Amino acid sequence: MRVQLVTMPWHPIDLPSLQVGLLHQLLRQARPDDDVREFHGSLRWAEFLLERSDGRLRPGDYEAIGSDSIFDGLGDWVFSGVLYEDENWGVARLKEYAARRGLCIDTVSGMRVHATEFIAELALVSRDVRARPLHDRLNPPAGETGEGS
Repeated sequence: MRVQLVTMPWHPIDLPSLQVGLLHQLLRQARPDDDVREFHGSLRWAEFLLERSDGRLRPGDYEAIGSDSIFDGLGDWVFSGVLYEDENWGVARLKEYAARRGLCIDTVSGMRVHATEFIAELALVSRDVRARPLHDRLNPPAGETGEGS
């Protein structure tokens, strides 16, 4: 059996996931023949933001939204437009909330524009994982391109 352990965006990027590490070890002990893999969506989202924003959205920005503003729900808002398939979903409401609370929403708004592409990329990776492990796809044997091989 193939098991994929995942950390979602907004997990602190400066700390490994204790939960994933423990589960991985327990699964290896209990089911040594299973293929157990880890996907650190938190790290991938931080990297994705850095790449797609040409360096404007940095790890400190990720931490500010994921950890420092947890009680304002800004991290959830970043992906809510994708969930509802409406890029304007919740925008007016967040602007009103931010005005009342004195929050600057420039960073979180800058992140939101990348959420749809990130989710689409993960969907492709997820579909491909079923057919071929991500590590193999990203590191194909000599002579293979990795994309459709």
